[in-house]
Amino acid sequence: GWSRKWCVLQDHLLAFFDQQPTSHSASEAESIEVVPWTDLEALVLVPPTGIDLHLRGGRTVSLRADSADRSLEWTADILRLAAAHAVRLLARALGGEWELVYVDEDAQLMGDG
Repeated sequence: GWSRKWCVLQDHLLAFFDQQPTSHSASEAESIEVVPWTDLEALVLVPPTGIDLHLRGGRTVSLRADSADRSLEWTADILRLAAAHAVRLLARALGGEWELVYVDEDAQLMGDG
């Protein structure tokens, strides 16, 4: 069955808690489980409010939000942090061959007129 847990997205991992963490208690040491971004292999939306995280080793963590909008918000945040982590890993692996370019979010894409 389902049980209520809290998930905190951090720079390098997802941390799960039995109780709602405060800003002071949201540490890895106090979490009940930690999932490093490097273990995330796929993210699957399960309408209307679900998100399944497929992890290395064949394990799946199923999350449910309180609304469809909140589910999409969580999905975007998870993907954003996982992508940022991947960029940092590439930068580290490629060293001097890599250049990180920051883009203004308000800038128009080429061809948008």
